[in-house]
Amino acid sequence: MMRKLWIIFNNRRGFFRRVLELLARQAKNESLLKFLIVRCPYILKRSCVSFLATIWVLLTSKQRRRRVVRKETWLLIDRPAEGRDSAQVLFEYLSENPLRCAGKRITPKYSVSVFTLCYWEMFFKHGPQYIVAYGGLRWAIHLKTASLLLSSQADADVVSPPLVSRPSPDLQPFVFLQHGVTRDDISSWLNSKPIDLIVASTQSEFDSFCINTSSYEFGPDRVVLSGLPRFDRLRKTPKPQAGRFHRAKSAAPGTVLVFPTWREYFMKPSVGLGGRRTNAISDQFEAFVLDWLEIIGVARSYFSADRDLKVVWLAHPNLEYGLRKLRLPSHISVVPYRSKKVDALYQQAVLGVTDYSSTFFNLAFLRKPTIFYQNQDFPLFGSGHPSVPGYYNFETMGPGPVVSDVREFSESLRQYVEDGHYSNLFLDRAVREFSNTPQNSCEFLIGRIRNRFYGEETFGTI
Repeated sequence: MMRKLWIIFNNRRGFFRRVLELLARQAKNESLLKFLIVRCPYILKRSCVSFLATIWVLLTSKQRRRRVVRKETWLLIDRPAEGRDSAQVLFEYLSENPLRCAGKRITPKYSVSVFTLCYWEMFFKHGPQYIVAYGGLRWAIHLKTASLLLSSQADADVVSPPLVSRPSPDLQPFVFLQHGVTRDDISSWLNSKPIDLIVASTQSEFDSFCINTSSYEFGPDRVVLSGLPRFDRLRKTPKPQAGRFHRAKSAAPGTVLVFPTWREYFMKPSVGLGGRRTNAISDQFEAFVLDWLEIIGVARSYFSADRDLKVVWLAHPNLEYGLRKLRLPSHISVVPYRSKKVDALYQQAVLGVTDYSSTFFNLAFLRKPTIFYQNQDFPLFGSGHPSVPGYYNFETMGPGPVVSDVREFSESLRQYVEDGHYSNLFLDRAVREFSNTPQNSCEFLIGRIRNRFYGEETFGTI
């Protein structure tokens, strides 16, 4: 095999020499140029792997870091091990609406792990020139040469991955698309990230980022109230009847969505580049799951007359592993966030049940209620969790009642199923929360990016 590779290389030595010479000249390093031209053929004869190693050294050298040749490419990344979030929606929008900034055409590139179904779907739909395998050589090159980095994640695997050094912020700004509406105070985490522009979805969230008393280090010029790009997918769904929530008995088939959030004390450290965190199967985690199974049992008892209604556990990525290991009852479907079914589940949902997960904003956006079951035996804040209580008050702002035990949950559910007298109150809260959110999140966000980073006043596409 190695002999065949060497024969192929030997027949194209002149081509490879020209490529290496061009790269070295761009680095403006005469000693490196001499090394590549004189020594590379000998090195490659001994090992073809050295060819990739030589390119890698060239891209990560100190001389190269200060002389990055930027192309007008926007690199978009979601959670590397999953995809299917706001970056993908924004990539689809840019693909359908070609964009020019400062007279140059913008080329969007979407990056996700090759080991995901999302990668292959995007690969066959858009082609290899626009879909980049996360963690590969092309990803490393685009991460160093792209003029803009946009991601729904701000973890180290995206903004500062190992082995690859991103250009300075003035050469490659970072736009944090967010993967949900920020409800708690996570300033201790976000302030450490090189964020040049952050997306807000509600007026309350926008104010929490940039008001004078905010603990965040963002000014109004670094926050854009555009709404999450993936809200554009939700806007295509049928809306509930004006002035009321959907009643449980009027939706057939329907779904009760259960989506408790993760806890830091359940988790193991992340493993590998772009790796997903998993939770330990501990006694505390099993007690947590059993507590939620009791809540699901109460919900099923109230909706038992509706045979078309089902219960779905929408599993947070940090809990998915543990839920599948515990083998939940067959009448409970476990669906991960990365599933293509998620948008359809939001459409079909008649009710959401959570503790603190910001996923309820997706249901509130569609004018659907959520019951907040917050059992104090499993606290969220403290115990190493990265967030602390923020501006959001569930009692006065939440699109549904707050309960702390099974009895209160049962009573609230009974009121919803039989009386429905609290529907208008919580509908008003949901409508008010998104009253200032633009109707086209992707278009509004692109306009703000063009204005901030390219100095353009035009908010359309060309």
